[in-house]
Amino acid sequence: MRIIPSYKLGAFGPQEGEPTLYTWHWYDSHSGLALWVVLLVAMVAPRANRTPGVLLILVPVLLVYSAWLILAAVARLIMSDVEMLRMMILSLAVSAGVLWLMGHALASYGWFTRLILVSGIMGGIALIGTVSFSRDPSTQPIQFALLLCLLMLAMVLGNALAGRMCRRHYSPVRFILLLAAWTIAPATVGLLLLFTVSFVTASDGFYHVIRVLMETAVAGLILGGCAFVVSLVFVLVGLNSSLFRPRLFACLRMPLAPGPATAPDSAAPPAQRDSI
Repeated sequence: MRIIPSYKLGAFGPQEGEPTLYTWHWYDSHSGLALWVVLLVAMVAPRANRTPGVLLILVPVLLVYSAWLILAAVARLIMSDVEMLRMMILSLAVSAGVLWLMGHALASYGWFTRLILVSGIMGGIALIGTVSFSRDPSTQPIQFALLLCLLMLAMVLGNALAGRMCRRHYSPVRFILLLAAWTIAPATVGLLLLFTVSFVTASDGFYHVIRVLMETAVAGLILGGCAFVVSLVFVLVGLNSSLFRPRLFACLRMPLAPGPATAPDSAAPPAQRDSI
């Protein structure tokens, strides 16, 4: 790309300045393409996912992504904020989708191994999302990566703790309410811990510390609420799927409640005696 500044200066100077060359790659216009590739690989690579029912995972991903695009268009946010939030929402949606697609494999491991695997999957997707977002030199990839990992961790904790508390007494409403509480709370506390040290050391007065902490808590509640909404969309779709429903119950070690008939290729391994 060749950029030439021009302006009619008359007798005061030339109308065109020195040209600037900028290399524009085709993938610069598709910053989230790598995340979609990850989701596609997770859909087709495992043998258990090679069934038409796996296409249902695209419903929550597209719902979350489309809802964000509509919200961004209505809110008219700053362009840099739009790109950051777009990559964050897409990363959260893809990470949730990948975990649902890998639920049948994760359920066969003990809680510690399962935790390591989930952390690795989430960390890898967070890295891909960060790299996709940080090609712009004006961005702050470290802050973006930390915030993205925090929200992913909140989503994992929300599902794990809600599942643990529903092992004896399960109902969809109870699970969703616990999912909301245990997703929003870690996101809020984590964001406070993440920014407290830097805010306190950089502040010049007690009033500013209190104000910043209150604003951070509100931001944590909002971001935690967004992470919960992403999880909720997947839960609502997954609980009505004969493929994904058994995976959720097996992965969270919950007794399989009555629901859609289980697909032959999605049978989950029996619950083990370990705990999350």
